[in-house]
Amino acid sequence: TVKLPSGSVLQIVSEVDNTGLSLTSSGTAKFMDVALTTKVANSTINVRFYTALYKEDTGTGNKDTDVSLGLGFKTGSATSSSGDYTAITTYAPSRENITFSGSVGRAFYSSDAFYAGGSFSGRYHPIDTIYNEESFSPSLAAGTTIRIAVFVNQDYNLSTNIKFGAASSGSGDSGCSSSLNIMEIAQ
Repeated sequence: TVKLPSGSVLQIVSEVDNTGLSLTSSGTAKFMDVALTTKVANSTINVRFYTALYKEDTGTGNKDTDVSLGLGFKTGSATSSSGDYTAITTYAPSRENITFSGSVGRAFYSSDAFYAGGSFSGRYHPIDTIYNEESFSPSLAAGTTIRIAVFVNQDYNLSTNIKFGAASSGSGDSGCSSSLNIMEIAQ
């Protein structure tokens, strides 16, 4: 067998989403999920994620719309519950976060109370672009299938839809390609 130097990229698995996800009520949803089967034991996993965040609301003034995003992983098959995934994200904001396995609240992005400035603010133009990159070492055997997922959350008290990757009319006239890229790296 050949031993690769530490830091060598063993494989890259990517997913691109051009549809987007809309949250129309309070709650947590899985946005993207990628499977990777490890090539070697005890490798490091590097995760890169990108999307744009839109708000569908033509009203003006302050809106109590709260949003968070977090990364988690699990072995075996995919599920829809963030509680089945172990948090990759280490940031632990106290208000807006995703609940992962062990009731751990984590987020790599957390925002409270968006402002709506005009009739089309946040509707056709993103209110934020989100990029995150994290690495972790889950101590897995070679040949283990691992799922890495991005979970999103909205908590609101007024009629506001938060959209990830797609603007209010879907992604036909405005939006972005969201991407989740996973690299396995030799230790």
